[in-house]
Amino acid sequence: MSSNKVFLDIAIGNREAHAAQQASYDRASEWIKIHGSTYGFSLLEALSDEERDTGPILLTPPNPLRGGRLIIDLHQTDCPKTCNNFRALCVGGKVGRSSKKPLHYLHTRLHRVVPGFVAQGGDVTRGDGSGGDSIYPGGKFNDEKPGLAPRFDGRGVVAMANSGKNSNTSQFFVTLTDDVGKLEKLNGKYVVFGRVVEGLEVLDEIDKVEVKGETPLVDVVVVGCGEVKRPKINRIIFFNRFPNPELVHAKYPNTAPTREPTPPTAIPHLSFKPINQTPQPRGSQSMKQTTTLSISITLFQFNPSRQLPPIPPYPKHLLQ
Repeated sequence: MSSNKVFLDIAIGNREAHAAQQASYDRASEWIKIHGSTYGFSLLEALSDEERDTGPILLTPPNPLRGGRLIIDLHQTDCPKTCNNFRALCVGGKVGRSSKKPLHYLHTRLHRVVPGFVAQGGDVTRGDGSGGDSIYPGGKFNDEKPGLAPRFDGRGVVAMANSGKNSNTSQFFVTLTDDVGKLEKLNGKYVVFGRVVEGLEVLDEIDKVEVKGETPLVDVVVVGCGEVKRPKINRIIFFNRFPNPELVHAKYPNTAPTREPTPPTAIPHLSFKPINQTPQPRGSQSMKQTTTLSISITLFQFNPSRQLPPIPPYPKHLLQ
């Protein structure tokens, strides 16, 4: 069963420059690791400021790109067609019937950022907002009416971008503000199919991106995406080794007891009773033990009809 949550990993910054800096740092680290002992050090971090060089190799790790993970809860019940399309584009593996191109959000850009309003992306064919495709024939699919009913009530609402009624493809947008006054004009025009439930701080970082017009001046790229896997639930079933009398009697009526229980027979303890004790003079040949004991032993008598203690019933929720 598919999960109702998907994720988008967003990276903000110049990825090519960052990758080049990281490669330079990795080369320097590897060289120091192999040859550093010859010069009295084995770790790059052990170099003093004088020993560090700013030449073609980088001796300090580059600053990480900004961004993080957005986890989106999909409104699968209200908008199954829209959610299935969005989930498929997050997972990948499909080819557009219209564009004949791979349908995957991976490495696509958020090509439009309006600070304090929305961020838009998802153009899987051209990457600049002029394209888009879906998993459905023809590329475009109709609006789902339940998705037009919810209001844009704050930051993190995810909806389909369109060029008019019934023109949904792969492009989407997410709101960046809690000002419902600014969002009022979106109500009823765009299909709302999800909400960001984790990673609102990433939206804050996107909102801070420097733009020219509505185009970001730095890359805002989806560097990872997919489906949030459902956690495995191990069901624990408790079995009672003793049958429930009510259930047994309901299934096998003849097993019900027909005789009145008989109280257990009293069991006497061992009894020691002196029978004969005659004193004999000292030195007599009869100076032997003449005391005879009568030992009476009665074993426990098992009564098969004796009533056993009641057995606790099964929990009601296990009988359903």
